[in-house]
Amino acid sequence: MKKAADRRYYERNAEAIRTRVNGNFHALSLEEKLERGRRNREAEGKESRRERCRVEQAKLKRDVLLGYGGACECCGNDYLPHLTIDHVNGGGTQHRKKETQASLYRRLRREGFPRGEYRVLCWNCNWASHSLGECSCQRTEEGGDALSPQL
Repeated sequence: MKKAADRRYYERNAEAIRTRVNGNFHALSLEEKLERGRRNREAEGKESRRERCRVEQAKLKRDVLLGYGGACECCGNDYLPHLTIDHVNGGGTQHRKKETQASLYRRLRREGFPRGEYRVLCWNCNWASHSLGECSCQRTEEGGDALSPQL
């Protein structure tokens, strides 16, 4: 009952409420919000927006990699630009068709970095494990020759 009364009050006094709030984004109409966003984008400029997005994406990737341990599970490399998220059971190609890297990283952070399905590998170990079937790090530990792949 109170919600209906509040809604009727707002409908009768919407203009006065908007002017009294003076700049509160939530009190603006949809057209006013869109216009404000357009002005902000124009004022920010294309290059600074790209830079901001690049920095936000790098922070997101860093958070996810550190959330999964921050080092390659195979060789121990902890240099963040060399690390990537690996699908433990394969299927990364099909997954990328459904979900972008950024949305995957956001989802993993939101879900608290679930274990078992994903892990951190460096690019070399990731490529080797999926192309050769095993990483050369594992082959050298078992006494094999890391330079000659056993196909």
